[in-house]
Amino acid sequence: MKKKFYTMLVLSCLPAAVLFAGGCRRSELNYQIAESIGTVGKYDNNEPVESPKMREERLAQEAVSEEAAQTRSILDQADALAASYRYDEAIEYLQSVSTEGNSEELTNKINEYQNEQASLSAYDGAIPHLCFPTLIEDTSMAFDGDENSSNYANSMITVREFEAMLESLYEKGYVLVSMSDIAKDVTDSRGVTTLEMQQIMLPADKKPIVLSQDNVSYEGVKNGDGIATCLVLDDDGRVKAKYTDSEGHDKIGDYDFIPIVDSFVEQHPDFSYKGAKGVISVSGANGVYGYSLSKSSSGPASQPSSETESTAQAQTSADSTAQGTSDSTAGTQSGETSADSSTNASGETGTPDNSRVLNLHTNLQNQNLTEEQKTIAGISDALRDDGWSIACAGYSHSYMNDMSLSQLENDISSWEEEVGSLVGGSSILFYPYGGEVAYPGDQLNYLLSSGFEYLCGLWGDTDYMEMGDGYLRQTRRFVDGYTLENAPDYFTDFFDVSSLRDPDR
Repeated sequence: MKKKFYTMLVLSCLPAAVLFAGGCRRSELNYQIAESIGTVGKYDNNEPVESPKMREERLAQEAVSEEAAQTRSILDQADALAASYRYDEAIEYLQSVSTEGNSEELTNKINEYQNEQASLSAYDGAIPHLCFPTLIEDTSMAFDGDENSSNYANSMITVREFEAMLESLYEKGYVLVSMSDIAKDVTDSRGVTTLEMQQIMLPADKKPIVLSQDNVSYEGVKNGDGIATCLVLDDDGRVKAKYTDSEGHDKIGDYDFIPIVDSFVEQHPDFSYKGAKGVISVSGANGVYGYSLSKSSSGPASQPSSETESTAQAQTSADSTAQGTSDSTAGTQSGETSADSSTNASGETGTPDNSRVLNLHTNLQNQNLTEEQKTIAGISDALRDDGWSIACAGYSHSYMNDMSLSQLENDISSWEEEVGSLVGGSSILFYPYGGEVAYPGDQLNYLLSSGFEYLCGLWGDTDYMEMGDGYLRQTRRFVDGYTLENAPDYFTDFFDVSSLRDPDR
């Protein structure tokens, strides 16, 4: 057996020995050996094994490649911050991770950001606010001729129309801002806090805009009508909408305002100023996000409301024009939460002034919450973490200008206790149907004492904003089927209604 082994070994080495004796070059010999053992091309010069020198060179090259990949990842993260005009954060981040190996590239990038930042200018002009209803995903199901079709056509717009509106806004240079980007609390050296206007620094071809969705309860939406019926969190913890398709299958995705805006900003980060998305207003009487607040109620009502924001908008616009900008009826229904009450993309956590509501939210774990209430709280946290603000639209979602002081106190207190405790409070108020309280007046004083600093009315064709004593007052334009049909000129600065109207209407 041993003799046979030695014989085979000699025979296997014979070809190499013959090549070598015949003057075969080392490279040829290496190739023959590498081919026989399956390592052709693995090492330099087809060496059959990795030499110490080769290993040293390989490790050095791998280190260079790994460092280059790390530098690329760092630059990508910085670019993402700079794309949404957060240059200070991008520069600070690069400075914090600079090493001897990447310092030159990072320094060059810092210089690039500083030059871009220096080219920005403080925006000085009107800041429009467009407010939207629930969106229609499947028009064949919504406009099927039943008793709800007409209401859907008047009070809502379609997903196709909204996506076209976003594209138009982006092409026209609009950039999403939050309410606290416009004005926020500033504490001076004496410890005195006041609400002050802020500078919005943008490129010369950009201009700010606020987008919001009003009274997100999904009240009045019939399941199976091609419209989302609630918000949900997907497997990644992102807020999506759920609707039932024509075959009866529940689908989760970009089927309403919030997830559509999220996806658009993800594709176009320069459409968002420092991570801002928009404002979501919520009331209480018909639930929140499609879920019930009551422990005994089975959920929100399913019959559409007879009054729409657009009809109220038309009336309040006429009233405000006739009576002046200080008139108590010159408002609208819209919902926005101050960005101060959210955690923005830069990691800054704002705090609404209504500390009593925040204390309730902080102590949620001590409450006996239903699963639906827990869902509302979870969705609200996810929204705030992703650049959204949440606004109060009152508990009953009723005209506030018709309320006595005691009625207003009861309405707001109910919202704070039953809704604000779940959504994290708010310093933004959307007047339902544009019914603003008097400026000045006892009702206004009560709202301010309750922590509301951003007061949003509803005017059809005007962008009005004023800074009062401790508050910012802003108007909204409501965008729904009624206004698209009857007042398309309200939106000429933003999009061409005739070119984006859904042909299935």
